[in-house]
Amino acid sequence: VTEEYYPALPETETENEKANKSGALDGGELVLRPRDADASRRRVVSPRGDRLVAFWSDEVEHEVLGVKRTAREERLALSFWFLKQRTGGARS
Repeated sequence: VTEEYYPALPETETENEKANKSGALDGGELVLRPRDADASRRRVVSPRGDRLVAFWSDEVEHEVLGVKRTAREERLALSFWFLKQRTGGARS
């Protein structure tokens, strides 16, 4: 399992969140593509403050889009990976 957390910035709504609502994105979106090849399941997740995204990374291809040079603020994200030990023998 992979988790991406976008920390909240100061208490007020950020300039980028206001722009995201209007459709003017600065980049840094997380693109999720399930491996079942069903294009309708593709999702683009905006990096909004205090958002947690979790997905099965072995079943969902993913990428983070680049941040535009004209972005009004920096992007922050924390990534977590939860692994389980393989069954049936020693790790290689």
